[in-house]
Amino acid sequence: MMGSPDRCGEICDHYAIMDSRIKVIHKQNGGLSDARNVGINVAKGEYITFIDSDDWISEKYIET
Repeated sequence: MMGSPDRCGEICDHYAIMDSRIKVIHKQNGGLSDARNVGINVAKGEYITFIDSDDWISEKYIET
């Protein structure tokens, strides 16, 4: 069984088809750190940031 019991994986796949910038990773649930590490391994670009569901960010979070 994958990490999510609902159809969100299919929804993400659908968006990835429409936008090539979106990369979907289907993996067994291994917790937050494991998910972030997998994301870091496939990430491309100069910067990486993480925002948790309980975080508050400003409109200029990345800029400043």
